[in-house]
Formats: sequence, structure tokens, C-alpha cells
Amino acid sequence: MKMNLQHLFTFFILNIAVVLTASSQDITSKIKDVETLFATQGPTSSVLQEFDQIINDIRNSKEELKEFDRSLAQLLFKRALIEINLNKENNAIIDLKDVLKIDPSLKTARNKLIDLYIHKGDVENLEHLISKENNSHVKEIVELYKYHLTQAQTFLKSQKYEDAINELNNLLIISKSNYEIYELFLKLLLEIYKINPQKQIKLIDEEMNINKVIIRVLQNLLKIQPVINLKYYSILSKFILFTELQFDQSNKIIKNCLRIDNDFKSCGEISKFYSKFQNFLKILENYSILNGYLYPNLAENEQNFQLDDEDFENYKFNFEEINQFLFHDELKLSRLEKKNNLKIKNNYEYLLLKGDEFLKEFQLGSSPPNNLLFIQDLNKISCESYIQIGSTSPTICKKCKNDENPFLPELIPEIDKLLKQKNYDKVESIMQKFSKNVQKTSLFKNRFKKVESYKQKFQQDRMRQQQQQQQQHQQQQQQYFRQQQQQQQQFRQNQQPKKPANDYYKILDIPKDADDKTIRKAYRTQTLKYHPDKYKGKDLTPEQIEKKMQDINKAYEILSNKELRERFDRGDDPNDPLTNGQSQPQWASHQQPGGGGFGGFGGQKFQFNFGGSGGGGDFFQQFFGNMGGQGQRSGGGPKFNSHQKVKIKKNKKRT
Repeated sequence: MKMNLQHLFTFFILNIAVVLTASSQDITSKIKDVETLFATQGPTSSVLQEFDQIINDIRNSKEELKEFDRSLAQLLFKRALIEINLNKENNAIIDLKDVLKIDPSLKTARNKLIDLYIHKGDVENLEHLISKENNSHVKEIVELYKYHLTQAQTFLKSQKYEDAINELNNLLIISKSNYEIYELFLKLLLEIYKINPQKQIKLIDEEMNINKVIIRVLQNLLKIQPVINLKYYSILSKFILFTELQFDQSNKIIKNCLRIDNDFKSCGEISKFYSKFQNFLKILENYSILNGYLYPNLAENEQNFQLDDEDFENYKFNFEEINQFLFHDELKLSRLEKKNNLKIKNNYEYLLLKGDEFLKEFQLGSSPPNNLLFIQDLNKISCESYIQIGSTSPTICKKCKNDENPFLPELIPEIDKLLKQKNYDKVESIMQKFSKNVQKTSLFKNRFKKVESYKQKFQQDRMRQQQQQQQQHQQQQQQYFRQQQQQQQQFRQNQQPKKPANDYYKILDIPKDADDKTIRKAYRTQTLKYHPDKYKGKDLTPEQIEKKMQDINKAYEILSNKELRERFDRGDDPNDPLTNGQSQPQWASHQQPGGGGFGGFGGQKFQFNFGGSGGGGDFFQQFFGNMGGQGQRSGGGPKFNSHQKVKIKKNKKRT
């Protein structure tokens, strides 16, 4: 029997050894697999589940498998890294603490834990962790943290809210996940929001409108601690709906609140409101999105997104149904709610009441209701619903008046009135104020096409007038050009050289190619022939003889001068004012004072040019003698290489 018990004990021990060996090999294999998975897929939720499984397996077998302590520390550290990436910092802190319990010398785990404490602003645990270390850098961070926190609390007590926020921003740079800091931040923001809901506030390094900062801070609070204060869910939902008009997101936040606590009153009341009005609130959200494109806040959006036809298809509204719901359908309230709100006549007034309740909840009674986006867009969709169905509501539309950023439906009654008056210029000046997106709406296009039709007709009439004026101008130009042509033609005709009145070649009875010698000879012959004292004919009167002698003299004057002869051959008579523009004949300008010539005949004097410096005297002595002493030689013998003027005096008539 003893042998049997001994054998059984030995068998049991051997089986345990086999199981432990098999279990050890299995865990080693799983560790390799999970580490490979982490290396290939990174910090994902599925990888985290695998780490959870292997760590649980090791912990369940820890007493028998102490050789895996170091592996467990490494697995816990890697799981902490995954948890940090998945925003599960609290779980990561627990794992890092366990790592340091297993292996206090693991510096990477200690440093990561210090970072998490700083990030979360957990000064107490941070000081405990570094109490036995000489870590001056971390101690400086702790002292800086305490300083800014003290300053923020001091400013809060003295109601210097913006100064306090500046100190908290300095803290958030150090500790971005500090729940207490965000709670204090929210308290300050709500105080400022009471005073100025349009205030610009800086959150760490980003400046934005205060309502957006409140939303961001509430989101961070619920992210850090989702279940500590469920009231933050209702506040966040209201701010997102009434200041940003994002119904879907607001509804999701309330659903998350009720998942944590389905009986939480504040979230339950909001959920009932959302449930009754969800269809309209979805429409209002889409309408608000469209309005953001049509009437952008230019201070925030320097470049507005341009909508196309497809975009407008996504924002179609049945304004008849909207108007029916807001002003004619039965109130979506319970009997108790109706009893408590006897003055409410329709759903539009009830929705306005909900907006007013938001303002009162945050003590904004002094702030104009139209500053709240929910009320702004509720009034706009109500106004447009009347305009779109062909009716008007001056009371509601008046609430939408905005001179800096005009709302088209509010101006439609005025535009329609001006169109009836055919005051198209005024209509155009009003409608030109709207953005390109507004100009693509049917409400705009249906009106503006009348302006364009008028402009087109006006342009056509103007073009016809311009064409008529142009035709008249062309006719005037053509007439002017004809007159100019006629004048130019007449001018050219006047400028053409006229045929000389005198034919000097004929007067001297010589051909046109006569040389100088022939010209001199002909001149002597003609002067002898028509000399007043020698002319024997009776066919000429004394005056005609005198005229004949003048012509002979002029002919010789021109033909004996090479330059003057060339001009005469071209049709330009130097002695004719009609051809050369001179007021006195060329030959007259060559008379010398006291020179020789014929006296008598009305005091006329005739010149005789015979070449030479004084040879004319011999010539006349040969034919006429001294002639009373006239024509005496004044120089040497006869020379004909130069002109000599000879003056011959006419004999007095006998009495």
C-alpha cells in the first residue's frame, strides 16, 4: 500500500512537471506571437485585446511561473504604450505602476509615468514618485505648476476672469489632461459668457469665439472623466444646439449621457424635446449650414466656398410644410406642458421659448436674442417660408434685418415693389450686394432675370441708337470726305501750272531750241523793227507799238537768262503773277535807276539788253547815230558776253 501511495505521488509530480513544461512553452509562444502582432499592426484595439489575454494567462500562472516576471514587466509596459495611444491614460498609469513594482530599475517605465502625471497635473503622485530622486527638472515643473494655479485662483476671487484664463492656459501647456484645470477653466468661461457672448478667448494657442471654447473645454472634461459629472453632457448638448445649431451631434451627446444613467433628469428632459422636434431640428440644421454658405461671416471666412448646382440639390426645403409646421400645426407638447405655457400659440413660439430658456439658464437676459444662432436661423427660415409661399410676415422678417450682411428674403417685398414700379436700377443696386452663392438661388434668379431682361432691352435700344448715330456719323463722314475730295481736287487743279499768257519765243520769232546767239539776234531785229521812231507800218497805234516793245523787252529778259528760261519752259512765267505768285513782273524788277530806256509814251522807259558792258552804243550809232546824245559809249569796244542796258528816248511829237 505504501508503494502504491509512493508511486501515485511520483506520478502526480511528474504530471505537474509535464503540465508546467507544456504551459511554459505555450506562454513563451504566445508572448512571441503578441509581440510580433504589436510590431506589425501597432497600438490598435485588437492588439490590446491580445495583450490583455496573455497578461491574464501569466498572472493566473504566476506562482508556478516566476521565470516570466521580467516578460510580464515588458508586456505591461508595452500595453501601457498602447493604452496611451488609445487615450486610456488611467489604465496606462496602473500598468506602469505594476511594472515598477516588478522592476523598480526600469527607467523607461518611470519616465513615462512621470510624463503621464505631468500631463494629467497629478502633482501629489508626481511629488511622491520623485521624492527619493534628485530630479531638478521635474521639481521645477511642479513649482511652476503650483505658481500658475495659485495665480489663477487669486484672479478668480477678484473676478479678473481673463487674467485667470491666461494663467490656466499656461497650466494647460504643462498639463493638457488635468481635469481640475478644465473645470476651473469652464467656470471662468461661463462667467465671461454672461457678460459678453461674442468674446474671443484663447485656448492654449488657438483663439476663437467663447462659445466654441466652452464646447471644447466640455468635450475635454467628458473625455478625461466621462462619468464624474453627467451635467456636463446636458450643458454641452445645449451649447452645440443653440450656439452652433448642430442637432445630430447634440442628440448623440444626450444619448451618451442616458447610456451612463438613463434616469439622469437633465439629459432626459432634453431627450424628450429632441424626440418631439427632431424632424424640424434636422431641417433647421441643414438650413443653417446653407445659410453659412449664402451669408458667410466675412470676418471669419475670408474665402467663401462656392456652391454648384449639385450642392443646391442637397439643400432643398419644402417651405410650405415648414410654414405649416411652425405656424399652423398643433403644438408638439404634452398637456402639462401646454398648461404651463398657455401663451404659446404655435411651434415657432415654443422654439423661441427654448432659445430664451437657454439664455436665461446662463443669465444672458440682457443680451439681444438675435445674437443666438438658433434664434437667428429660426427667424430666417420662418421669414423665408412666408416669402416662398407668396405671403409675408413683416414682424418676423423685420427680425432678420442686417445692413452689413443683408438677408435676401427680408428684402423681397421691397424688391418686388420696385419691380412693379419698373425701377430696375434701384433693384439692381440692391441685388448686387449679395454673394455669388445667393445669386444662384431661385429666389434671386426669378427677380434678377427681370432686371436682366430690362437691361437686355435697354442695351438693344441703345445699340440701335448707336447704330443709327453711327450711320449718321458715317454719312456725315462720307459727305465730309466727298467735300474734302472736291476741295482737294479743286486745290490740285488750282495748283497745276497754267499755260503762260505770253509766248516769248513767238514774240521774238524764234524756235524753242534757239541758242543764245539766235536770241540776241532776234532781239535786235525786233527792237529795230518796232522802234517808235523807225516803225514804218500804219497798222499799230503808238500805244500798241509801246506795248509791243515792252513784250519784246520781257521776252528777251526771260529767254536770255538760263534759270528764268527753264522756269518758262516748265510753264512758269516769271513775269506773270498768276503763275509765279509775284505781284510785279520779273523784268520790271531788273530796271536800274537812271538806266537807259525810251522816254515818252506816258513816261514809260524801255530797256535794251545787248550783252557786253557797254557795246550797245556802237550798235545804235551804226543804225541811228547819236540820237541827241543818248546811247553814247561808256566803255571800250563792243562786247556781248554780258548785258548792257541801253536807254533810248522817244522823240517828241511835232505840233
